Amino acid sequence: MAGHKKGSLLWYLENVVRMHESVYGWDKTVKVSAYALSLASGYAQRVKGAQHPITAGLAEAGGHMGMHRVCERLAGGPFGLPAEIDNLLNGRWSGGWEDPAILRCNQLQSLSMCVYYPLEHLLWASAAVPSLCKLPPWASEAASRVSCMFWSLWLLVDLYAVRRRYAELAKVKALLLRRRAMTPQLQAAIDRKAVDLRFHLARLLFYLPNALHWSLPSHYSYLGTGLPPRLLLQLFGLAEAVTGWIATFQGRGPSRPAGLPSIKDSE
Repeated sequence: MAGHKKGSLLWYLENVVRMHESVYGWDKTVKVSAYALSLASGYAQRVKGAQHPITAGLAEAGGHMGMHRVCERLAGGPFGLPAEIDNLLNGRWSGGWEDPAILRCNQLQSLSMCVYYPLEHLLWASAAVPSLCKLPPWASEAASRVSCMFWSLWLLVDLYAVRRRYAELAKVKALLLRRRAMTPQLQAAIDRKAVDLRFHLARLLFYLPNALHWSLPSHYSYLGTGLPPRLLLQLFGLAEAVTGWIATFQGRGPSRPAGLPSIKDSE
């Protein structure tokens, strides 16, 4: 069957279905839905009140979506403890970059997730099956804060890794120009990857305020600003989720483009 015209409704439908064929792609849509429903619940609370059925229903739907993602990670979905251990041992997510600092960052990130995920699983068990594993409130808050501290570490390390990826991309471009070997195809690959990294950087910057907020004691306002946390948490979360969904739909990622020369040739 011939492909549909790019940009048409049927083209979008076909590509969304293809995106959802992977667990990773489907997870992006679930994340957008979770934050959008929670944000809508916050708006409904302001308009109709906290006790209105619409407010409660939207909050419950968003909560179920969020819990689905936690269960997915518990089962080893994107990404979960098995994937992090695999990356830690095999460097599977290095993305083909040659800078050894990027690989070390990648492994440090997996180390931080090896602390984050067990705590997340423990909190899930306490909420989902309290008859088997009920944490006292102080322990639940402590586990949540510590897990988000390691999530914050993951984000800060990745921000540094993005800087190193940009630096390697610049070295590749300089090498090609110096050799007069730049072609339109290579220039396009470098330009596209620069945009990919901007998408990745935007996601990290949207994530970071929430991770830092959840690392603080629960009585704090949003990052100590005095602003109500619920609205900002959902806004930043939805912004990251939508950015990630668009990047996945467009086939963007932080890996090194194929076909670029090795920077080791210039050393």
